[in-house]
Amino acid sequence: MTVAWDRMADLTNRATRRTFGRPVVYTHTSAPAAPVAITAIFDKAHQVVTWGEDGQPISTTRPMLDVRLADLAERPRKGDGVVIDGITYQVSDVQPGGHGTSQLMLVEV
Repeated sequence: MTVAWDRMADLTNRATRRTFGRPVVYTHTSAPAAPVAITAIFDKAHQVVTWGEDGQPISTTRPMLDVRLADLAERPRKGDGVVIDGITYQVSDVQPGGHGTSQLMLVEV
């Protein structure tokens, strides 16, 4: 059952990238491999909400990239480089997305 679910999740991830994806050049800083061209979901104004000590929400916007892990040579890491529409970003945080994806918080360099 798990294999079938993982396969269906991967097919959904691929279809989502074909529909909403953008071309991205990804560079792993920890590996000598050449940059790789992938298709990923980019959200330039992703909203991040955290909670302050007083229980009040604190929000900000940051660029976020949703990547399919199978498209990369190794797991994404903080410090990796990303070029989208000619703009260079650095990965500042990696969050697991579940079912073969990760969300990468980006900072424009």
